[in-house]
Amino acid sequence: MKSSIVDASVALRKRRRDEEEEKELEQAFFIIVSVATILLGAMTWYHDKYFDKEPAWNLELKRHSFLNRLYRGTKTDSIKQLRVNKNIFFKIGRILQEKGQLVKTRNVPITT
Repeated sequence: MKSSIVDASVALRKRRRDEEEEKELEQAFFIIVSVATILLGAMTWYHDKYFDKEPAWNLELKRHSFLNRLYRGTKTDSIKQLRVNKNIFFKIGRILQEKGQLVKTRNVPITT
């Protein structure tokens, strides 16, 4: 009879310990899920507020297009942009290039 009482008390302790461990695991899981939810919310807010939603521009293509319009555009466009006629602009460019004061760079080519 004593062994059955001892077995029952051991089983009761073991059951209580298992229940306590299960509660601790549930609490840990709840904490982890809560932290993950907060982090996900913060990342979503940051993305919506600070990330640029405009499409990326190809700056090389825009620069090339602008220079092409400047060199080969209409007379009125060149006067608006350069404040001089295209022919005079190219003559000034040739004179400066001959004197060595105008050199080709990576971003702006010299056209003749």
